[in-house]
Amino acid sequence: MRLFSFLLALLVLSAATTGCKPKPKVSTADTAAAESLLEAGLLKARQGQLEAAIADYNAAILLDPSSANAYATRAGALGILQDYTGAIADYDQALEIDPNLAAAYGGRGLARYRNGDPSGGIADLERAADLFQNQGQLQAYQQTLATLERLKS
Repeated sequence: MRLFSFLLALLVLSAATTGCKPKPKVSTADTAAAESLLEAGLLKARQGQLEAAIADYNAAILLDPSSANAYATRAGALGILQDYTGAIADYDQALEIDPNLAAAYGGRGLARYRNGDPSGGIADLERAADLFQNQGQLQAYQQTLATLERLKS
């Protein structure tokens, strides 16, 4: 659960943007409102108000359906609630939008592992570790390697 929470925070605070699909036109105001909702959702999630956080993430997705971070943060909250199927679907959507979103690979890896797909989960976590390292996110890289070591033993 701690890694899901860490990945959730990482998604909101720093996301890779290279390699993203072209975004549909979303107004600047809607993008700003969606980002505010993501931040509000993260605060609620940190306070343990996961359903309220998910409601904020849902609203953010309605405003900006091209936001990989919105799907990935909602996926993180769903993972904490042990809705691994829902989390995997949202991580898939986030990765379709931004295939370089390392935290989404990490979160999906955990969700897949806990949902009975250990080999798929480990493959995603290894991809996350590679991306974190390449993107200079060393703390996330080290934490992902530690998680992989625990899961493989």
